[in-house]
Amino acid sequence: MPNVPRDAIPIAGVDHHQIDADLSASGSYAPPRPSELYARLGAMLVIALLFGLSAQVLVGILPH
Repeated sequence: MPNVPRDAIPIAGVDHHQIDADLSASGSYAPPRPSELYARLGAMLVIALLFGLSAQVLVGILPH
């Protein structure tokens, strides 16, 4: 079967004008600025360090 675009496949019981593309969820927003990007990376770094610290604390508490 050849590759048919989804627009060519009819949907039973649905009028063609009722099907609208949702462009708001497709990345139409502007990409993050460099300052926002660094803030997000910093937050992820802090979270990763806190996970490592909590693992060290749990290993230190448990008997060997």
